[in-house]
Parts: sequence; C-alpha cells; structure tokens
Amino acid sequence: MKHLRSFALTLVLAALVLLGTPATQAQMMTYAYDVTITNLTTAQVLTPPLLATHDGMQHVWMVGDLASPDVQALAESGNTQPLANALADIATDVQVGDGLIAPGESMTIRITAHDGDALTALTMLAFTNDGFTGLDAVPLQAGRIETMAYDAGTEENTETAADVPGLGGEGHVPTEPQAPIAMHPGIQGIADLGAEYGWDGAVARFDIVMVGDMAPDMLPETGGDAGQPIALYLLVLGGAMGVLGVSTRFWRRAS
Repeated sequence: MKHLRSFALTLVLAALVLLGTPATQAQMMTYAYDVTITNLTTAQVLTPPLLATHDGMQHVWMVGDLASPDVQALAESGNTQPLANALADIATDVQVGDGLIAPGESMTIRITAHDGDALTALTMLAFTNDGFTGLDAVPLQAGRIETMAYDAGTEENTETAADVPGLGGEGHVPTEPQAPIAMHPGIQGIADLGAEYGWDGAVARFDIVMVGDMAPDMLPETGGDAGQPIALYLLVLGGAMGVLGVSTRFWRRAS
C-alpha cells in the first residue's frame, strides 16, 4: 500500500509539471517588425543592410571594442555573408537588404523577434575605407533612431580610389595594430574623396514599426489541437488524484 501511495504522489507531481509546460511555451511568441532605413547623407551610398534580432545580452559590435573579422568584412567592403553566417545559429532572425540605399532613399526590411530581443544593424558607407553605421543591440520596440558614422578601426583611411569600394577600389591598407571601433573622423579630402562625400551629424535613420504577432513557436505546425495536450494533462492529474484517494482510504482502513 505504501508503494501505491508513493506512485500516486509521483503521478500528481508529474502532472503538475506537465500542466506548467504549455504556459511556458505559449509565452514564446514571435513578433514581426518593419525596419525602414533612410540614408540621410547627400552623397554617401549605404550598402545592403544586415539586420539581426537576438538576445539582448549579446553584442555583435560595440564602440570601444575591436571589430570581429565578420564585422570587418562588412565595414570594409559591404560583404554581409560572413556576418550572416556567424549569426545564423545564435540569432532569432537575420535579414539582409536586397540592394543599395542611395542618398535620400529608404529601404524597408521585415524581421521577426521574440519577447525581449534586441535589434542589431550594420551597413557600410560605400565612399569610405571602413566606415559604417548601424544599431548596437537596441531594445526592439516601435520608434525612430538616428545613427552616426563609425570607423571599424581595421583599415587606414587612405581615401584613395584604389581602396574605396564606392570608387571601384578593392584594396585594403590594414590598421596596425587594429584600433577599437570609434566615431568616424569624416572625409578629410586627402586623396580622391572630395568634401561632397562628407556628412554632418547623423547618416542614417531607422524607423521601427511592429506589424503583428505570429503563433507561439512551440505549438505544433500541422495536425492536432492545441487544447489536446492540456486535456491529456488534466486526465493524468485526475487519474493520479483518484489513485491517491483510493490508496488513502485503504491506508486508513488498514491502520
């Protein structure tokens, strides 16, 4: 009888744990956002932007830190592929724009996120050596953010046609040793880049709009009814309580 009573208690505890599971799963909602990136400069071109949603404690890049090789590739040549690959396993979602953003133009990218996710964004200023702009793990919520230009600290600002992608260059004169990411000093006009490629203040604007939510990630995609697991857990709990009641009555009679 003692074994029967212990078994019943185990069933009750298991049922309670199972009952708590759907509530936890249902909280993992996926939300959709439209992020519109506007080029605020008069002559700079923004390369295809990369957006990523991820845990708010993570940072893909930070002012004062050294740029990773993947961030370096984007800042020096606009190449988003290495960073997109690196983020694939740790981000909720990664999206890349399908073209350049000319001065005064905008591009809207839709991206999904979970509760508590942050948003990271990067896009290169094409008429620089390793200049970029973007967002560093900002809380994901509706609003507008204007961003400044940053220097990746990985390539010397030669401003020569041979080294600047916007002028057709593919060369790179590395900064030795690599410097931390910092505010960009702007166009100095020391070689092939004229003052017209410069900027004053913010270089891009990010407008974030929530466009809706989607089904919880943990719910089955095909077949079945979301209510069926709960009914099953209630059945298990009811059976466990019945067994516990019967065992208790027998125990009392025996004593």
